[in-house]
Amino acid sequence: MFMALGNHDPLDSFPENLRQAPGLHIFGPEPSGVSPDRPGLRGTVKVYGASFPTPVVKVNLARSFRREPGVTLAIGLLHANVSGMTGHDDYAPCSLHDLRAAGMDVWCLGHVHRHGVLCRDPLALYAGASQPASVNEAGMGGCSVVSIEPNSQPVERFAAVAPVVWDRLELDASDLETDVDLVRNAEQACIGLLNDHEHAEALVVRINLVGQRDSRKYSSPDEMEEFGQALSERLEKLSRPVFLESLRDRTRMALDLDGLAEEKGALGRFLRLSGSAVSDPDLAEDLLRDLEVELSKRQWKRHLAPDLDPQRWRDDPHAFEEILVETQRVAARMFLDEAS
Repeated sequence: MFMALGNHDPLDSFPENLRQAPGLHIFGPEPSGVSPDRPGLRGTVKVYGASFPTPVVKVNLARSFRREPGVTLAIGLLHANVSGMTGHDDYAPCSLHDLRAAGMDVWCLGHVHRHGVLCRDPLALYAGASQPASVNEAGMGGCSVVSIEPNSQPVERFAAVAPVVWDRLELDASDLETDVDLVRNAEQACIGLLNDHEHAEALVVRINLVGQRDSRKYSSPDEMEEFGQALSERLEKLSRPVFLESLRDRTRMALDLDGLAEEKGALGRFLRLSGSAVSDPDLAEDLLRDLEVELSKRQWKRHLAPDLDPQRWRDDPHAFEEILVETQRVAARMFLDEAS
């Protein structure tokens, strides 16, 4: 068994008792090659690897990998961010060109916890996490099984092995009048997730309540937590248990802008004033100038999306009205959420 350590388990903190595991070879900080201790493989098959000496490694380790003459099968092990994959620290950064230049037949990569094949020639892949550990690693975890035949390209298949699957669920609460309705819909949605993950022994799910509401369903964190506990008890009793990672209220308040504009107070005055800009060219131009000044402060103004271009709002009254209404909605939610 061969191991290339990464940022979570570097050489300077890897447990000493694990280093002594029978048949385990841990690569050092510099790339090196080792042949499996099996008759017929010595010298002709080599596994090349390098470990992180410390948690943070910013150098391109892949550039130091080189296949040796006479090796018929070369396998590379490396913890690295290939081609600047977003959402991951840029440790041991390298490119596909660097991987190809090393002359490996197969690259087994770590760091990205999601399964993915980067290229087929050579075969370069992230196996992903065999058991995901958070909702940010949603989906079935597993490993890659690579088959290699003489004079053929390596073939990879994903094998799902994780007993626990993490997932997210968006539950539309717009038309749900009671907690009983919400629990029933959540149960049915979770049963659907269990059917999607038929190999999982259990599911951990984050439920986001979405849609529109007339008022805040759970006006305090304590009420939200109390309902979440009641929902958890029901979900854990399904045919395979579903554990609630969290329950989050992402619903949006249904707005009657015309009605709110008739009310007294700052919100009503703002809505009446901004609404009059639709039929008042001078007021509309004042607003557009203010918006243009703010947008011009951003370095990315030259790359603005068409919907954010003030000139488009000048040329298209309908577009200007749309942005005004959206601004009114944002402002109304800020006022009403603050008051709730």
